[in-house]
Amino acid sequence: MGEAGTGQVKGVLLVHLREYVIEHHGAEVWDALTPRLAVADPGVWQGLILSSSWYPVRVWNHAFSAFLTGRSDARAELRQIAHFVSERDLSTVFRMLLRIAPPEFVLSRLGALWSRYFDMGSMRPTKLGPRHWEAVLDAPVGEDAAPGELTCMGISGWIERALERTGTRNARIVQTHCRFRGAAHCDYDLTW
Repeated sequence: MGEAGTGQVKGVLLVHLREYVIEHHGAEVWDALTPRLAVADPGVWQGLILSSSWYPVRVWNHAFSAFLTGRSDARAELRQIAHFVSERDLSTVFRMLLRIAPPEFVLSRLGALWSRYFDMGSMRPTKLGPRHWEAVLDAPVGEDAAPGELTCMGISGWIERALERTGTRNARIVQTHCRFRGAAHCDYDLTW
C-alpha cells in the first residue's frame, strides 16, 4: 500500500482502459479524455504508463469514472471493459489452462487475481455447493483508499469472461451487497 490509507493500482489496468477506449471508440475519444485525466493526475498521465508499475488507485478511479460518465449505456460499457481486461490480462499459459480447467479453477484463485491489480483489500471465494460459489471483497471505501464503486460493478463482468474461457455457459454473477451502499463488504453470488 502507498502512503497511509492510499491504495495502489497496477498500471496494466490503466493501459487496458486506454487500449479499450481506442479500439472501441477511436483515438480521438481517448485524446479528448486525456486532458481531463492530466488535470486530475498530472504526474501520471503526462508520462508513460508502465503495465508493471503501481500507481495511486485514485488515478484508476478518476479515469474509469471520467470515461464512463455520459456514456449512453454505462452499465453495458462497464461490462465490456471488464470483459476486455479479463481477456487481455489472462496470460497465454493461464488461457491455455482455462480451456481444460473447471470453473472452480478460476473461482478458487480470485484472491490471487485481485492482488494482481490492487494492493489493498482482499477477495475471498468460498464454495457453497455444486456450481454455486460466493466471493467477498473486503476493501476500504474512498477515492484514495481503494477501487471505487464502478470497479465493484465491473468485477462481475471480469469473472463472467474468465468463466467463459473455461467453457462455462450461462454463468450468473450477481453483486448482492456493496460496501458503497452501506454493506461491510461487497458480496457476489456465482452460479452456473
